[in-house]
Amino acid sequence: MAFQSKDGKSFGSKFVAKRRDSEHDKAAQVMGATSPAENKPAPAMEQEPAEQEQNPMQEDPKQVAAQHGPANTVHIAHDHKAKKHHVISTHADGHVHESEHASAKEAHDAASALAGGEQQPAEASAAPAPEADGFSMPKLA
Repeated sequence: MAFQSKDGKSFGSKFVAKRRDSEHDKAAQVMGATSPAENKPAPAMEQEPAEQEQNPMQEDPKQVAAQHGPANTVHIAHDHKAKKHHVISTHADGHVHESEHASAKEAHDAASALAGGEQQPAEASAAPAPEADGFSMPKLA
């Protein structure tokens, strides 16, 4: 007996089909897109414009980095067809920042700012110190 998921794929187990449906729904909510076979908007998608109307201004990435410190992880998801570029950053104090941008360049610039990209490490420009035995490591690249 075959059990079908919402997207039409057949599975030998009812539980596996349900899990695929739930994982697919989670992925669609995270990416903000639906599969081509599913043209109905999800209930969570109907609430998004109302949330965007309440928060029309997104936080400035530089302010977020200044307030919460540089991000430990930054994830960028691109949806070029819908012209949406989503940036998610996690900071050392546990703060998670999400923002959406109209172009890939804007998303990458925001990700750089969230990661503290404007801050240059002080040691990068300094010459390497010789080791205890007097050998100085040459610059390889």
